[in-house]
Amino acid sequence: MPEIHQDRLLLAGRHPLAAVVSAALAERARADRGLLLAVSGGPDSLALLWLVAAVVRRAGGGRVRVGHIDHGLRPESAHEAAKVAQWSADAGLHADMVRIEGLAAAPGNRLAAAREARYEALFQLAAGHGLTAVVTAHHREDQAETIVMGLGRGMGLHGAAGMRRERLTNSGIALLRPLLGVSRNDLGAFCRALGLEPIDDPSNRDARRLRGRLRDSLLPQFEEVLPGFAAGLERLSTESELALAAIERWLEASLGPVTRRRWSRSELRELPVELVAMGLRRSVRENFPATGEAPRRIWTAIAEAALDHEQAPRRWSIDEGVRIEVTAAEVAVLAAEEPSLTVGVQPESRGVDQAARQAST
Repeated sequence: MPEIHQDRLLLAGRHPLAAVVSAALAERARADRGLLLAVSGGPDSLALLWLVAAVVRRAGGGRVRVGHIDHGLRPESAHEAAKVAQWSADAGLHADMVRIEGLAAAPGNRLAAAREARYEALFQLAAGHGLTAVVTAHHREDQAETIVMGLGRGMGLHGAAGMRRERLTNSGIALLRPLLGVSRNDLGAFCRALGLEPIDDPSNRDARRLRGRLRDSLLPQFEEVLPGFAAGLERLSTESELALAAIERWLEASLGPVTRRRWSRSELRELPVELVAMGLRRSVRENFPATGEAPRRIWTAIAEAALDHEQAPRRWSIDEGVRIEVTAAEVAVLAAEEPSLTVGVQPESRGVDQAARQAST
């Protein structure tokens, strides 16, 4: 390896951000576990690449690879993939380049389709190499944008919690975000200190997108008027996660494990309507993870129905594949193919407005 790259690794390993990354990832990089770094080549993921490479080197080694997903949406993307491959080699890491075809012609929200395809490709790469986690470079300002958008959509504590630092996905691969407490400016300064010239993707600042407007205009204005705004949202996220963990323990004690999908109405009547609503949402989210997110008013309406004394059966279609039925005696979360609790009786059906659904977090 050329001397300049050794020097960069030494600089990265001595940088204060190395301690942040080491605390989050050192154990995860062990040979029996392993990490896949999601690297686009922007300043945030480029900093992640060099920080992890330095931390693993100082720890005596580990299993780390780089995954770069070329969406083929911009003319420069092939050149950018080559740059990521070179940076990975410079840092002593193997890289996998994956190009996704057909996104340019995809109907609907192209960026949402690209995001879904990107994560699917990353998890497949990790699984293929026997790695147990995908690591992204989401930072403090990304978290602030996510929280503001979640609160604006009425997502309550789940919106206030924003992105989790660590989440086990349905694929069995963990998703890790070790830089959520680090600012965009600090990551940019790290790249400059190492003499790196990251890729600039102008679509990240596209004012036609809500996230682009938040990033380029609205959040900087909040930060100017209320210094420390993003850091304050980070604290809100931490406290909301703690609150959600406490609620999860309460739900477990009151409603049973997440795999449970049927309850008697008599046992639910001992609980507050808010807890019942959260429990039903939790059951759908965990047992049917591909289901779209219904508005909060729907969960409240179903919970109120579960607690009232009406005997007539009622049914809510949460998505094409999931429904909730409330009968005289029971409440159940059912897959579309499962038989109704009201054999021979046509329950009153109440659908969920598709336009009001939000993307699941």
